[in-house]
Amino acid sequence: MDINIRIKTSIDRPHLAYQFMEILYKNNIEVIKMEVYSALIYFKIPYGSKKAITKLFEDFESIEECDSVEIVPMVASEQKDIIVHQSLDIIPQPIMIIDEEGLILYSNGYAKNRFNKKNMESTFIGEHIEEIDEDLIEKIKESKESISFMNKLNEMMINIQAIFSEKELFAGYLVSIIINNTCIEAQNPITFKDIQTQNDVMKTVIEQAKLYSKTDLPVLLRGEEGTGKELFARSIHSESDRKNMPFMSINCSDTPTQYFESELFGYEPNAIERGNKNGQKGILELANGGTVFINKIGELSILSQIRLLEVLNTGQIKRIGSDKPINIDVRFIFSSNRDIESLITKKKFRIDLYFKISNLLLNIPPLKDRKEDIPLLCNNYLRDYKKGYDTEGYNITKEAMDTLKNYNWPGNVRELLNVVDRAVVSSADRIIDKKNILSSIFGEEDIANAGRRTLKEEVDEFERKIIVEELKKNPSIRKTAEKLGVPHTLLLRRIDKFAIDEAEWK
Repeated sequence: MDINIRIKTSIDRPHLAYQFMEILYKNNIEVIKMEVYSALIYFKIPYGSKKAITKLFEDFESIEECDSVEIVPMVASEQKDIIVHQSLDIIPQPIMIIDEEGLILYSNGYAKNRFNKKNMESTFIGEHIEEIDEDLIEKIKESKESISFMNKLNEMMINIQAIFSEKELFAGYLVSIIINNTCIEAQNPITFKDIQTQNDVMKTVIEQAKLYSKTDLPVLLRGEEGTGKELFARSIHSESDRKNMPFMSINCSDTPTQYFESELFGYEPNAIERGNKNGQKGILELANGGTVFINKIGELSILSQIRLLEVLNTGQIKRIGSDKPINIDVRFIFSSNRDIESLITKKKFRIDLYFKISNLLLNIPPLKDRKEDIPLLCNNYLRDYKKGYDTEGYNITKEAMDTLKNYNWPGNVRELLNVVDRAVVSSADRIIDKKNILSSIFGEEDIANAGRRTLKEEVDEFERKIIVEELKKNPSIRKTAEKLGVPHTLLLRRIDKFAIDEAEWK
């Protein structure tokens, strides 16, 4: 049995980690793994007696720069792996990470079930991706950038995204695959049962969504970032008569304008620069018979809005480079975290498109308006965490839960679960207390001031600090909003509220 130790230091200076390693060597303790970050050092070592561990901690604490020493469930890299893998595993389409030579470094369950024909009990790691498309690596090397194309049998769209570190060092490729519905029915495991709530307003929204699932009219989902709009979209699909057909989505803010139409409508051979020379079917063709979820519709350019409106009016598309209409049969679901009426006033959104997409409206309440759901969401998440990673489980103290309820959650459920993730890593003896929660929300530095200010004051100060830091890192306010995962308009309001001057970040 191994134990994981986290050391927090007051400063980050060269060779400090080696002083801690010397103590381990002097105590004849093997270092299984060591990770060093700014003012944080992790060691994985074999489990020893309580007396030996106590002495080791005392030796560590004798180093002047040592602030604290504690046992944690896992080292930082293991926690990151768990979060990344858990996130990829819930995506209902094959996802793989490969290296430059095409060897599979990671695959989610959908990829393994679809492609790992050799041995379903194996991990699928280390296999070569050429079994999916033998020319894949050559296509990547030729393009030297992210690409999308149909494989030879025209049964799947393969999307390749190069992965780089913050220092622009190449790390591998993210491969996502969309299966053509002529070959396989789309997998969409999300249902209304996955939307957890005890809130009466939220229950009403769910019942309304169930009614909407029985029609083919477009639905517009409105709500803040992180409220679960895609959960609702997938649940509506799962409850509909189209549940055995594909569910496909496209994010307007993540897809550059010049690529949005080629992704949605497809294109003819040689119709776009750096495209597949054989042409490519678009999402609307691949999802024929199913549901298409267009996320963040408020970010769509006016030109693309006109083309989308034409599709909604006619039920036909034209691939880029072609005048030939193609009939499609899809159900549209849209979402937005922006005030579309305000965009219409500013002439950034067409009013005729708005009327077309908002036949059925669903307003999803933010987490701050349904705080009675916080214990339910946390406990269910920790239960699934235990089940998925074979841990002994975690408990949240009443004080910690009260702290969670008193926070306003600008990032909604997504932020809540991220905080719980961080609290799990920092907890001792699998008990998540108030300190774990505060450090996960605000950071260690600000906890020293806890109790001297109201929680609202602490939240405001923390938000302001994060916003200024992110503004310094990004070229524009819009890009900063994307990095923070909040709507552009919300960030503008926060900058105004906290009186953040341009001189602080430009």
